[in-house]
This record gives sequence, structure tokens and C-alpha cells, in this order.
Amino acid sequence: MKRLFSITVSELVSVCKMIKDSLVRDIADFLAYKPKYNSAFVAALLLRIADLTDLVENKIKIGEVKKLTEKLYEAAEKFRPVLTSIEGYVDDADAEEDSELTVALADFRFKQAREAIGEKDIDLAVIELQTVWKLMDDNFDVLEPLGYTDVIHADFGAKVTAIDKQNTDRNIMVEAKEAMVQANLVFLNAMYKDIMRIAADGKRVYKYTDPQKTRDYTLSVLRKRITHVVVDSEDDVPPVS
Repeated sequence: MKRLFSITVSELVSVCKMIKDSLVRDIADFLAYKPKYNSAFVAALLLRIADLTDLVENKIKIGEVKKLTEKLYEAAEKFRPVLTSIEGYVDDADAEEDSELTVALADFRFKQAREAIGEKDIDLAVIELQTVWKLMDDNFDVLEPLGYTDVIHADFGAKVTAIDKQNTDRNIMVEAKEAMVQANLVFLNAMYKDIMRIAADGKRVYKYTDPQKTRDYTLSVLRKRITHVVVDSEDDVPPVS
């Protein structure tokens, strides 16, 4: 089944709540426009939004992916001084006339690791950092006399292992979220379609009588408001069209 909404699922929850609040505020105008907007309609909508919120908060855990991703960015940035320091040992070894390094300094992937960190591509950063550590390990006997100790090497390896685990945990959660979306797509699509119909009626009601109010029923406007209202969002996960 095709996903009908391009917004994230947590955004869908927020949009539904915001449009519901506007509907409750403007219920007299809606009821004057269409008789379906009675107390039973509002009660049913509240129950469905409660179900949606429960589904998302309990099965997706809004914000956890974002928090994990932010921690990963922080952890990746902490590798910059580490890379700068250990690169110094490789530079010394590479400068020796009869260098015994298995590869040249330029091939130790320091630059690529820094670029991946700068681009916030954690998957790639982890791969590059693992490659750097492996090359340092392969050349340990050459680098040790220059100051690259067992302690430094072990600490670097532990940090790489830790960020790899963090990234794996984050990716598992991303996959679980998408699986939840697919498993509940009928309900999520229906919720999106119904809330957008309410939004469309809101714009019809106020287009000529109170144009400012139409903003309360415009998806693009509501999404901008969400960035200020919702702290825990899924912006690090690309929405599925």
C-alpha cells in the first residue's frame, strides 16, 4: 500500500492535534457550513487522535531517533582531535626516508573520516573510522616507537566500537519505525485524509470571511509552527513519499 502523506508520522500527530484545536474553536462556523460537524463528529475525532497519539508514542517513541542521532553527531565530532593527534604519528612515519608503513599517509583515510563527520553521514563516518583504526593496527609496530602507545590505540578502538554500536542501535530504531508505519498504513492514511478534509473545509469557510484563519488549516503553515512547538520530531529521518 502506498503512503499518502509525505510528512513524518510525528508531524502527522501534531498536525491532527492543531487542526482539531482549530475545529473545536471554530465549531459553530463549521456546523453552520455542514451538519456533519456535530458533537458526535468531534467526539469520534478526539478518540481517533488519541489512538494515533498512543500508537506513535508507544510504538515509535517520538524523539528517540532524533536524540540518538544528536548524540551520534556529538560523538563523531569528538573524533576530530583524536584524528589530528594520531595523524601526527603517521606523518612522522611517512616522512622517514625508508618508511615501513603499509600505505602512504594520504591513504590512511583521515581526510575521508573528517569529511564524513562534517557531512553528518554517520554510517560513512563509522566505516572510515574503522578503516583508520585497522590501518593504525596494521602499522602499530612502525608507529609505536614514534609515540603511538597501546593505551592510545586501545582508547581509539574503544571509541570506534562505541560509536559503531550507537549507530547500529539508531538504525535498528529507524527500521522499527518504518515497519510500524507500514503495519499501520491503513489507519495512518485514513487519519491523514480525514484531517485534510477538515482542513479543506476550514479554508473554504474562512477564505473570504476571515482569510487569516485559513492559516490554521494550511499544512505548510502548520509544519512551520511544529518546528517551534514540537521539540521531539523525526527530521533526521527522510519521509517516505
